[in-house]
Amino acid sequence: MSQMSIITDVNRCVGCLACSVACKAVNNVPIGNYWNKVVRIGPNPIPEGSGQYPDVYMYFLPFSCQHCENPECVRVCPTEASYKAEDGTVQIDKEKCIGCQFCVMACPYGVRYLNQEERVVEKCTLCQQKLNQGELPQCVSQCGGNARWVGDMEKGLESFVGSFDSAGEQRRMLDFIEDFDEADLYKLPDAGNKPSFAYISSWPYMGRGRQLMETQWSLVIFTLFVCLSSGTIAIASYLSLRGKGETSHAGAGNVHRRPSARRHRVVHAPAALGAHLQRLRTHHLRHHPRAHRRRRHGRGVRRVDRRPQARQGACPRRSQASRSPQACSWWSPPRIRI
Repeated sequence: MSQMSIITDVNRCVGCLACSVACKAVNNVPIGNYWNKVVRIGPNPIPEGSGQYPDVYMYFLPFSCQHCENPECVRVCPTEASYKAEDGTVQIDKEKCIGCQFCVMACPYGVRYLNQEERVVEKCTLCQQKLNQGELPQCVSQCGGNARWVGDMEKGLESFVGSFDSAGEQRRMLDFIEDFDEADLYKLPDAGNKPSFAYISSWPYMGRGRQLMETQWSLVIFTLFVCLSSGTIAIASYLSLRGKGETSHAGAGNVHRRPSARRHRVVHAPAALGAHLQRLRTHHLRHHPRAHRRRRHGRGVRRVDRRPQARQGACPRRSQASRSPQACSWWSPPRIRI
């Protein structure tokens, strides 16, 4: 069985994002999602250096679906929508996918996502339709730095080829790039899935960069722990509230259920009472507007004048110059209503 893969020469990658843009354009990838993403590692200080430029290093790392030899996403798929093809690539059958996202959670590299319009999971297909026709994946053919090469890992590094030159001849990886050995060949951290994609780097501190990628797994584990803890707390809270609702007690704030064979919607007593009072107030304001003309005196206390409106307007001593209610002889302090 063959194992199609991509080898990226990190020494030649300049971070132009041509592979990422071409992939999104050809495969119609939604905005905010990527089949092929390019991240920058660094700048980091060189070991035993001054910590300042030029004693720093930086490189760009394109990564996508690793088309693993033992993919975890295929194992957890309940409908067998994710499968391993004959050429060794991991593909998704959209007709079988139900959008459960089990594979999204199982992928250790976070390269899968749910298409919100089609409600199916998508990822890099390694341009399977192009490989079947003898063409190159879009990210390989559009690489301006000749840093990406595609081939069969089972056939060895001699099978990896790249884009075509100006004379129309296809470049071969071993004839084009600088010499390297197996110590310069790196892979993403293996979680038991055996990723097939590889990266070439002749820098002596590339191993430090790989350790940096491995330390990111602690962040992944911490994130999963936080998500599981939050889910556990939410479930426990829901079960506790549900238990209180089934055993009704007197007092505000308790959840009551109507005694009926059918299950009714849970209604909180304070909320229902507040809504009822609000309806009464709206009705009273609509049909008795004069009774709700209020004057504010002080802070936190509302005083309402219950005297008829006609008597207030008929005060002979109240003029435009003096609008104070104390000017009227019949004036008395209004009643206090809280």
